Amino acid sequence: MGIAAEKRGTVTVIQLGEEFAHLSESLLPNLQAQVQTIVDSAEPRLIVLDMKHVGYFTSSFITFLLQQHSEAEKNPDAKFALATMTGYAFEILSVSRLTDVFKIFKDVDEAVANLS
Repeated sequence: MGIAAEKRGTVTVIQLGEEFAHLSESLLPNLQAQVQTIVDSAEPRLIVLDMKHVGYFTSSFITFLLQQHSEAEKNPDAKFALATMTGYAFEILSVSRLTDVFKIFKDVDEAVANLS
């Protein structure tokens, strides 16, 4: 599957495929480039990143998430959210004390409803 984008009303949902279950440093450049291309073309910039297949990621991916969040915060018409996080991925953000920084939803439907 790789990375897929789906428009749900005004919200763009970016789905990370099963190959991102263990998001190592070697996968990040390609993932970042693909996600950034989707984000840059989204109009309006309402983005949900579906993390259901991501079980592990490194601090570099957290940096990327923070960059996406920061860009959305600069634009009053933009929003960025995470959805369907696995237990361990959520724990990584929790230990890093970032669960209050990001908008995190239990599933994509809830995230889309909140961003719409």
